Amino acid sequence: MPPFGGELAMEILPLLDFNAIKEAKPKWLVGFSDVSTIACALTARCQWATLHSANLMQLHPDEKSPYCLQIFETLSYEAGSKFEQAPSSCYQKNRLDYAQTPNALFDYTEPTQWQCLNYFDARTIEMSGRLFGGCLDTVGLLLDSPFLALHEFKKHSAPEGLILYLENSELTPTTVARFLLSLKLAGIFDDINGIIIGRSEITQGQDTSFDYRHALDVALGGCLFPVIFDADIGHVPPNLNLVNGATCTITAELNEGKVVKASLNTELC
Repeated sequence: MPPFGGELAMEILPLLDFNAIKEAKPKWLVGFSDVSTIACALTARCQWATLHSANLMQLHPDEKSPYCLQIFETLSYEAGSKFEQAPSSCYQKNRLDYAQTPNALFDYTEPTQWQCLNYFDARTIEMSGRLFGGCLDTVGLLLDSPFLALHEFKKHSAPEGLILYLENSELTPTTVARFLLSLKLAGIFDDINGIIIGRSEITQGQDTSFDYRHALDVALGGCLFPVIFDADIGHVPPNLNLVNGATCTITAELNEGKVVKASLNTELC
């Protein structure tokens, strides 16, 4: 359980002996941000379950956030166990500075509003598949690489299809659009049944007319599978507990594209 994410975890990937790791007793890797770079590689190359959730530094003993408390419950589940999650009611607006205030606790003040990008006037949507994802800044560069090889992972471990989840740390809206378009051109989206995108701290870049929503519209607006965004994933807490490699069914009730009720039913395989 790393205290924080990081910057260049991809440097480690060529040094890992995935064959040896695959033969070892699996251990949980827990966290988000650059942690997901290693976590996704362990899931894709070794078929280990990994947990995308709050990082260790956010798990203060006095923290009452149910998403943080559920981490330890999730780690205790055995294969075949099922659990359900729902969107938060509010989220944390400002990033906490643990270097200055190590005992900081979450203060969720802003109303949460998950949305569906391409709801086609539907009142309900559903997507099912095997969960896989992490930080777009890093994982987005590796999905078509030998270290993640999403096509091969789907072929051998997820014939039912994938639910891809991604979140943005530092990319401007224009760069988010480029990253997602590059994945689309590489055929990554051919393997998925739906996408969940986390909230972003960076909603605008130098071009104020091109915001985060515009970036998602440009890259994902024409997709035929459901796209949910502004979800509880990533650098704008709270964080859902998303188990890479688990199967999941997500159902959502919509009103003009806004998610009014949703549930994530996950089974550890």
